[in-house]
Amino acid sequence: MLIDVAITHPPITTPDEDPRALEALMIALGEELNPKTHLERRQVELIAYSEWEIVRHRRFSARLLTHEAQRVSAEALREERSRLLPPKADQNANNSQGKEAARESMSEFGAVAYANHLNIHAHHEVSVERLEARRRQLLKDFHDLQARRALANIDDAEVSEP
Repeated sequence: MLIDVAITHPPITTPDEDPRALEALMIALGEELNPKTHLERRQVELIAYSEWEIVRHRRFSARLLTHEAQRVSAEALREERSRLLPPKADQNANNSQGKEAARESMSEFGAVAYANHLNIHAHHEVSVERLEARRRQLLKDFHDLQARRALANIDDAEVSEP
């Protein structure tokens, strides 16, 4: 079980993250990968931390994009309202056109929001790419540990370096 290692090295979670979700991820990975030694358990823990960080970066990027799109949208709405409003009859005639324009504007707001914080989104994208490579390497290392352990259990086998 991975919990003993996680307690000695508690993960850092943000206030909006549930540490129990990270623990559940570690348990699920432990059940799937079935580590038998301390080193294998440590690898599973590191794989879980990498996965957690990947999800965190994706979540932060999505939140930033949502927040900025809402800000840009609200700013555009304020500008629209500051203009002279057409007479009441014209407002009703333009209502359906306004809804369609609003839908089209949302994708524009999203694009503007992304462009406004391109460097931050780029940071998250690079971090995800780096963490995914790390996770793949950790998983490869884990499988290598398991293969070595399996070879060590064969009486006449000789462990050789690749």
